[in-house]
Amino acid sequence: MVRFWLWIWQFAYVDGRKSHEVVVSHRTTWFCTYLRNCKMKWANRIQKIVEGVRNTKNWLLGRQGLAMAVIMLLLAVFMHWLGYFSH
Repeated sequence: MVRFWLWIWQFAYVDGRKSHEVVVSHRTTWFCTYLRNCKMKWANRIQKIVEGVRNTKNWLLGRQGLAMAVIMLLLAVFMHWLGYFSH
């Protein structure tokens, strides 16, 4: 952000005859581009996370035996926690 303000200051200093509207329009254009890039970066991150979750779900559900084993393990841990498998 500091780099942007230095650029605006340099632009206004070098060509002082430019109208204030031109400087404001350049600043607005740069800020919109910056926001668009930030949004795209976050959208790409979210898309990668969703793809990873989808691949994990497909991998787990594609193997019926593995999914059943995980469920049985969780059930056994829960029942042990309740005291069904204690001495």
